Amino acid sequence: MSLDQTDVDFDQYLDVALDNATFEEEIYGVPLGVSLTLFFYNTGIFEELELDTPKDYDEFITVVETLRDNDYYPLALANQTGWTGAYYQEYLVNRLAGEGLYDDALQREGAGFDDENYVRANEKIQDLVDMDAFNPGFNGIPYDAGQGRQLMYSEQAAMMLITTSFLNNVRDEAPQYEDDLGVFPFPTIEGGEGDGSNLLGSGAPVWSVYEDTEHEELAIELIKELSNEETSIDYMDSTASMSAYEGLQSDDAFVQQFIDLLQDANYLGMPYDQTMPPSVAQVHLDAAQEVLGNTLTPEEAADLVEEAAQNSLD
Repeated sequence: MSLDQTDVDFDQYLDVALDNATFEEEIYGVPLGVSLTLFFYNTGIFEELELDTPKDYDEFITVVETLRDNDYYPLALANQTGWTGAYYQEYLVNRLAGEGLYDDALQREGAGFDDENYVRANEKIQDLVDMDAFNPGFNGIPYDAGQGRQLMYSEQAAMMLITTSFLNNVRDEAPQYEDDLGVFPFPTIEGGEGDGSNLLGSGAPVWSVYEDTEHEELAIELIKELSNEETSIDYMDSTASMSAYEGLQSDDAFVQQFIDLLQDANYLGMPYDQTMPPSVAQVHLDAAQEVLGNTLTPEEAADLVEEAAQNSLD
């Protein structure tokens, strides 16, 4: 069921987190946590090579080239299931065209998934592949098994574009690596229409109320309790994750950095495969994987996703 201000004080939550629970201007849930997708990197390697974290995409390419020329894998990627590699396309499209393109393509309100900016994003991905930016065999490596993260821990790879859950992986799997861990957002693209503060991520968990519940008032009180300030603080402290509650601070330096980025964000975009219909989402993941594998051209991949969207959404 949709909620309104008389049910929940929405001013308690970050607007960008509430946007993830909003459909056709109606809010259907209240968020507790937020996950972001960011670049994690090895500060020691960057210091060794006198590299600064890149602010724009040209600087990013220079960093990639320098790392490759010094026998590091610039980017760790474990993309057997497709979602990790798809982050590159989703961010590039956002930086090239802004957040409106994906929303329009999904809602079938103008431009589609074959828009030139999807093609341009795919071209930039294949440029990275052609310059050996990724570790060998990345499309056959499952992320959950941890081999991609091991490339970071062993200092074979210098950067990884992944969700903020990576911080918990580090603390569980290789706590000594945290001393060399840094983070930066996806760079801007010169001439692109996307706001450089835009982030990919998701509100999770988001508490909702079943429309036909017999206990609507109690259910609303429960989701308020599950997302109030006290619960949000406990959630941050116990999970090293951000809360969607407005104005909270953290003693954890990494979590505070995530909070600062989120509070400054103009937009928080959900991963495509979590907002597309399943049939379209799988085509998107498969096409993005094939772009990375150089087995589809940028245009062919964009056309495949647009065809799936037409069949499912038009």
